[in-house]
Amino acid sequence: QTAWRGEVFWMNSPDGGRWLQLTIAPVMQHIHVSHWVFLLTDMSHIQHTSQYSPVQLDKDSLTQTLSRQALKKEMTAWVEKDENFGLFVIDICEFRKVNESLGYRSGDGILKSVAKRLHGFVGEEGRLARIGGNEFAVMTPVSAGNETALYDIARGITGVLEHTYLSLGSIQTTLSTNIGMATFPEHAKSPEGLMQNAGYAMQFAK
Repeated sequence: QTAWRGEVFWMNSPDGGRWLQLTIAPVMQHIHVSHWVFLLTDMSHIQHTSQYSPVQLDKDSLTQTLSRQALKKEMTAWVEKDENFGLFVIDICEFRKVNESLGYRSGDGILKSVAKRLHGFVGEEGRLARIGGNEFAVMTPVSAGNETALYDIARGITGVLEHTYLSLGSIQTTLSTNIGMATFPEHAKSPEGLMQNAGYAMQFAK
């Protein structure tokens, strides 16, 4: 079972909305989950800073990559231009164990390093987004029917991510990944369809 932490924007508060940090973690009894703990932290004191301003919702606050909704906008634009591209959904395997053994602060630092490595790999032509706690997505131009290029990209992503990471306290950590991919227009003709099919492929890779 996996712990998760992120930020949510609560629109129903009396003052119109505020940022909350949400942490969800399982409490284990032997090998089974006995219950779940939900922790909400009020982040209204930084609500109006540039990092958490509503105009920044297109950016992931931790990694400064695109958010899921911003990635969908980019995919929609590429679909409307009828540009061939590949979507790669990347799952960092067993990241829960990193948070449990090293702490969330070290885990956040490693996620930032993951984003930096992926950004360097994708370059200016592609797009990078964090779409979940330990999931990223890469969108990059690919020639129609060029399966060799798709697998080369997937191997390249795996290669840049599986090098050692140095966390707080100079502890070395290695990561493994599962990657699912889908292409436009071969596998789907809408952003939703592409995300779904790439997600299915990633789950199958597990």
